[in-house]
Amino acid sequence: MVGYVGGLDTPNNPYSGIIQIRNRLRSLQYKGLCVDTFSAYTWLDGYSWLMRQLTASGEIATAAKQWAGPEIIIYGHSLGGWATLATSRKLAAMNIPVELTVQVDSVGLTDAVVPANVKQAANYFRHAYLPPYGRGKIYAQNPGATQILGNFRIERANHVSVAQSPAISDLIVAKVMALYAAPE
Repeated sequence: MVGYVGGLDTPNNPYSGIIQIRNRLRSLQYKGLCVDTFSAYTWLDGYSWLMRQLTASGEIATAAKQWAGPEIIIYGHSLGGWATLATSRKLAAMNIPVELTVQVDSVGLTDAVVPANVKQAANYFRHAYLPPYGRGKIYAQNPGATQILGNFRIERANHVSVAQSPAISDLIVAKVMALYAAPE
């Protein structure tokens, strides 16, 4: 699992909703669950970290091999929402599926269309009168391959606090728990 904090945040700020999600996931202590967070500005570090985890598990896919590796979940806030899809696109180029992406008040020029290697995607945003304006709606590149779980508006939140919404954390944790409960 890779989380991306927004452009003005640091990857270890305990007040960041993205970091709070990371810490909640780590507290599950599931064997094999790898979770880390990165800055949106250094999103390639997050991609590289993920690739190291996949290499260590021996699960790098090739075009000729059906993916049977670990499930991947990527989530991010603000510019981290853009980084979420940028990472997903790099994985798509290697035929690696992504189980879930979650964008939180995503800010970017190329963050509206979710690539076809993503199985499920969710978008959380706040209603804003002042910038930055988070992405209000995301779309599947291939609706037959990607299920958009929803474009959810979070009330009474600002651009920073929107990532602290319990609904976001609950969705991601529930997905992880479901994946660990699924028969192998």
